[in-house]
Amino acid sequence: MNKIGRALFVPLLFVAMVGGVIAPAYAATSPTLGAASTYGVLANTYNNPAAGTTVVGDVGFTTAPTVVPAGVRTNYGSSDPYAAAGTAQSSAIVALASQPCTFTFPAGTIDLATDTSHGPVGVYAPGIYCGAAASTTTIGVAGITLSGSGTYIFRLANPLTTADKSVIRLDGGASACDIWWTASPGSALSTLGADSVFKGNYLNSSGITLASNVAWTGRALTFGGVVTTSINDIITVPTCSVPAPTGALLQVVTMVANNRGSSAVASDFNLHVTLLGVDTLGSPAIGTAAPGKEYSLADGQSYVVSEDTRSGYVPTFTGDCDVLGRITLGSTPKTCTLTNTHILTAPTGTQFGLPKYLIIPKIKVNAVVETIALTPKNAVAVPKGYGNVGWFKLGPKPGDPGSSLISGHFARKTSGWAVFNDLYKLRKGDIVTVKDSKGQLLRFIVTTTKLYPYNASTSDLFTSDDAAHLNLVTCTGTWINALKGFNKRLVVFTDLVH
Repeated sequence: MNKIGRALFVPLLFVAMVGGVIAPAYAATSPTLGAASTYGVLANTYNNPAAGTTVVGDVGFTTAPTVVPAGVRTNYGSSDPYAAAGTAQSSAIVALASQPCTFTFPAGTIDLATDTSHGPVGVYAPGIYCGAAASTTTIGVAGITLSGSGTYIFRLANPLTTADKSVIRLDGGASACDIWWTASPGSALSTLGADSVFKGNYLNSSGITLASNVAWTGRALTFGGVVTTSINDIITVPTCSVPAPTGALLQVVTMVANNRGSSAVASDFNLHVTLLGVDTLGSPAIGTAAPGKEYSLADGQSYVVSEDTRSGYVPTFTGDCDVLGRITLGSTPKTCTLTNTHILTAPTGTQFGLPKYLIIPKIKVNAVVETIALTPKNAVAVPKGYGNVGWFKLGPKPGDPGSSLISGHFARKTSGWAVFNDLYKLRKGDIVTVKDSKGQLLRFIVTTTKLYPYNASTSDLFTSDDAAHLNLVTCTGTWINALKGFNKRLVVFTDLVH
């Protein structure tokens, strides 16, 4: 199968669709800034060519400005805690990047002040707003309003540019402490227009340039990059109340579902509870069956529960944590349960028929399986019917060793229903069933889902091991007129269960 996978180094043109998937909402969480929290400017090079600029907060750099800005500060230059602040900035960027998007803007130039694709024009609720890969983002002269108490994350693919005299307004309890702006690593410098009002924390390794008379409540955190201020700019670090941590209890239960001779127990699994990627007190630890292992952690923080990989087992999460093991603690004790299901390879000598029906109860799929091959352009073909799915006949049959592939259509809401419209709802542990031409029912368990660019290599979809895999593929993302299709492909990976 590796030979087939390498031969298909072509765009993932599995399905040409007419719609888009709306991602499940996920509440944004502000990262902890630690040593970086006191800095109004944190950079490798700080340019301030003329008098008139004020920074109320610490100023860190290795290349000093021509003119020292006015303002109140405790730390100036590269002395402690400059290096620690840079490390804290990096951790915060990772924490921001790890959170899934609530909304992704269409490709192209997006003016946040006039955009309506996200909702009401110029008004934004708490959430995680992401820029498409090729997009550019601006804030026009009309400005924007951030409305509501909560965290706002604007994770942009390219630099942010604000117009002269543009304003970011806060309403309904929104706070500059919980507003975050990032741009992709290596992108060019962002720019704030003259006489503009900006709110929030800008984190990037490249840098940011301010025109004159900018009033900024927030932080310019560009450790390793360049910050440039002009005449009469004012950067003020916001006063953010940090509640004293209080004790919060987390109970983690490890369960094992063995199959056909497997005999693992909870203590065979190595458990982690992490905060911003760092193991907490008591982590790592061996798994513990009910009532589980108890952790006393900080209230109000978001943690991730995980396990070290164990061959032949797939973990799924239930209880108070989400499907990725994420959990935010509060005053009420919470429980996260990990169930490790043993996945078996197909027994030697088993003979499977051709796939006839695909059945996925969770998303109400009961579809006829067509047989597909390659198009004249050497791409995987698509099924003829929007209610059918297509089995790629140049790969193995479902149940045979290796990776079999089934594709299905996805349609925009304006174009009606298609068989894989809800494929994105599948999660680890969900069951997919194939009925073959011999009447046998083959059960597969979902192990993971991944998004790929439309033109990615297909090599990930084909393996040459002895296990039996089934990969389900459809379109998603943003409709691109020039492509006459979507800019992403969704793949659900599953393994055979006996």
